[in-house]
Amino acid sequence: RSYSFCTLLVNMSYCYEDDITRDSKVVVKGCDWGKGVHTLDAVEKGTVLWKETPMFLGKCDSNGATCGFCFKLTERYEGREPQPALPTGCDKDAALFLSDSDRRPPVSCEHGCEWYCSEQCKEAAWARYHKVVCGERYVRFLDYLRENVKAGNQRVLTLKMLCALKVCEEDVVKGHLDKLVALHEESKGCEAGEYDEEVFRRFTECAEGEWDYADYMAMLRKMKANAVELDLGLRLEGDGTEPEGAGDARRASALFALQAFVNHSCAPNGHRVFFNGQLHFVSVRPVPPSAQVLMAYVNPASNIKERQAKLTSHWNITCSCERCSADALKLVLFRQLLSGLKGKVDAKHSESKETVKEVEA
Repeated sequence: RSYSFCTLLVNMSYCYEDDITRDSKVVVKGCDWGKGVHTLDAVEKGTVLWKETPMFLGKCDSNGATCGFCFKLTERYEGREPQPALPTGCDKDAALFLSDSDRRPPVSCEHGCEWYCSEQCKEAAWARYHKVVCGERYVRFLDYLRENVKAGNQRVLTLKMLCALKVCEEDVVKGHLDKLVALHEESKGCEAGEYDEEVFRRFTECAEGEWDYADYMAMLRKMKANAVELDLGLRLEGDGTEPEGAGDARRASALFALQAFVNHSCAPNGHRVFFNGQLHFVSVRPVPPSAQVLMAYVNPASNIKERQAKLTSHWNITCSCERCSADALKLVLFRQLLSGLKGKVDAKHSESKETVKEVEA
């Protein structure tokens, strides 16, 4: 990650400190990869290191089944209860997750662009970004994204963050946008779609103020590299199939201020779980004091070739963690073994051919 983007997140996390409940277990500080999250004291396996609500959430649907600010379920949701995928070692009966018994009727903004689980979320969204776009045209813009644009949720997330920067125009946060534009080439595998110019044009028709397409593209690349894709697994029918339109209600893209600093390892010591409107970051093994908290960006069960290919194409990183180092050594030894076996087979084959010639003679 570029230093400027980390600085942007730090500044914005201070602006939105209420989003994070860390209980003094972790701190963000410098590391070999720029910045990372480190433990303050030793933590046991299954410890919740922190909880945080999304700093920004992007979703195209507006049916009110989930909150447009924190992605919590509302009373409008109907279907099977989502079950969080708990990391190994976490007790389901532990006080990890709140029940959803406090689910409330959804409340809408003035023009029905977004629905929220509470007045508090509605007011927070309005103050942070929604005041820039609220209106009937924005509703039509969301409809366009849902029907025509792949990964429309990431576009909504990107544009909400740009709206927040517009709201914070006089704040220290705004000063870092120029650096983001200059450094966007660092993100790999995050090229724009052919429809992004049309997305931007439609957005400017419903948003207040002047907008720069280069700013949009730079932020989109950063969001593709740093955002979390949320899938609640909602609304399954009795036969296990999704009803029409269910996918929109259950999926979103989100940016979390603290989780965005967590670096990658194929042998992670932490795992994120999103449930009931909050991301819970949980240790999956004991972590010593002052150690860096690490998570797997890719499926750690896949082989080293697949892991490295995805890490390089999407995040432009090469992993050299203990797991990858061990797998690479095993691969080298296996190739040496195959080479040795091949040599022995070739030698035996040559010996057999000579024996055949002698018999024929």
